[in-house]
Amino acid sequence: MIELPKEYFHTYKNKPVGFFVGCIMLYLVVILPTDGLLKDILDEVWLRWVIYLILFFGWFVTWYLWKEHYPKNLKNRIGIAVSITAEDDDQKIRIKNDFIKNMNAVSKKKKLDDLLNIVCFEECKAQMANELFMEYQHEMKKLLETKRIKDFQKSKKIKMHSKLINKTHFHLYIWGSVIKRKEGEEKYYLTFNAMVRHVPKDFSVTKEASKEFNAILPKEVVFDEAFEVSGFQVTAEMIFLASQYMIGWAALVSGDPNTAYNIHNTLLADLSNFKPQPPNIVYIYERTRSMLIEELIQKAINAYAKADIKSAKAFVAKAEKIDKNNYSIVVSKAYYAFLIDGDAYKALDYCRAAGILSDGDGTWLYNQAFLNMYIENYETAYSYYTRIKDNIFKNEVVAIDRCTRFNESYFQQNPTFYASLFILGFLYYYKINNAPVALEKLESFLDTTKEMSKYSLLRERTEEVIIEIKNDMGLT
Repeated sequence: MIELPKEYFHTYKNKPVGFFVGCIMLYLVVILPTDGLLKDILDEVWLRWVIYLILFFGWFVTWYLWKEHYPKNLKNRIGIAVSITAEDDDQKIRIKNDFIKNMNAVSKKKKLDDLLNIVCFEECKAQMANELFMEYQHEMKKLLETKRIKDFQKSKKIKMHSKLINKTHFHLYIWGSVIKRKEGEEKYYLTFNAMVRHVPKDFSVTKEASKEFNAILPKEVVFDEAFEVSGFQVTAEMIFLASQYMIGWAALVSGDPNTAYNIHNTLLADLSNFKPQPPNIVYIYERTRSMLIEELIQKAINAYAKADIKSAKAFVAKAEKIDKNNYSIVVSKAYYAFLIDGDAYKALDYCRAAGILSDGDGTWLYNQAFLNMYIENYETAYSYYTRIKDNIFKNEVVAIDRCTRFNESYFQQNPTFYASLFILGFLYYYKINNAPVALEKLESFLDTTKEMSKYSLLRERTEEVIIEIKNDMGLT
């Protein structure tokens, strides 16, 4: 009689129905057999009811705490949570013994076991987590498609997802399912999805990352039961390689290019050993090369900020060995030609070369515009800023942030380079949508350049923009 409630409890114990099934089991296993004994000891019916209520309340507290408890990542480790559901106990054993053990073995072989912490959610937790992950993905897709990003924090589904992520503290979540079906021979079907914890605030980057992860992660893996040992082993290796890429990506966007570089550098060395290479592995290889360049460039930026010019140049040279025609490298060489070598004309040459390689990215335009300001070619410079005003490109928020921070810093170090005030005012109004700060910068530019005829063109344009800003703010 008790087998049916037990089966339901193990299946649904993480849901409210699990609590009620547990109540039935408590009644059948504990209360019913001991009720006669309690009658002999306690004559008062209400006392027995108090005991029963305490038992039920104790069960409720236990169930609730258990339902809310998830494995947590270890401190100072990069955590990978594997949340894969299965249909029966045999498949659960395969996930734990074959898949997870193989992932840990690969981690140890690559000497990453001191850095990574790989944890598998038990079946009931995996069911609950996967449901939240799926709802989160659907909600994010809807918000991004309808451009209702302001509703992000209001969404109940996203709040529930955030609660789980903040509770467990893993960096990467791999979720999916494993089923076994008979099509001639018994076959295993494994499906995978992935999600990183640290996503950037720019939602266009988040959307792009989601597409990229879908490209590198095998959505479905199928193999015969006869090859289950090697099948799970190869699948674990493929998932681990994809995980390395995604963790490195998360580290980079979280502001840790050193960890990102170490992970991706190890990954690139291992990818060539994966034979044969399925399409997602080929894609990971190409993307890893690009990511290594981005990481080296970021390391160069950090080195330059610490006045370590030698290291900055070395990082750029190292990136150039990977791909000398890479757009980001050419943009960086323009940056350092100006800042380190002090050669604005050489930097402009690099900017023109970057423009050819840009493929829609407008970062080079920001550099080209500034450099023309620097050599006092104001008419050309303004024409570039007009293009910047009307141009929108992927990840532009990064270029805007770098440009504003650079001009703030450059003006502090070179207080007579008044063009920076114009640039800041222009960007704050047209790109950051902060009219008050833009007005302050542009009026400051007019005040400080009253007696300087060389700025006559920029002053005319500034007066036009100020009129537009005041109209926008209702000040006229």
